[in-house]
Amino acid sequence: MGAITRAFANSIQTGGAVSIIADDSIVNADINTSAAIDATKIHDGSVSNTEFGYIGGLTSDAQTQISANTSAISAKATKGEAIAMSMIFG
Repeated sequence: MGAITRAFANSIQTGGAVSIIADDSIVNADINTSAAIDATKIHDGSVSNTEFGYIGGLTSDAQTQISANTSAISAKATKGEAIAMSMIFG
């Protein structure tokens, strides 16, 4: 028996009211902070919970961090470290 079917059956057994939720009618305030919504339910579903968790470790905009690292690598390469860098990164 699915969760909705169980909830409906429990509601009928206890004399509780049954509500039907219309599409797009749930707003942020309706969601309990302990709901633990799966990351695949966010945006288009292409991000996993693990990938979403990595975002929490960012200390600033991701593109800014990538650009800073690229600049640092380029600066080292111009200082005569190009051979070592090519050995590391192929």
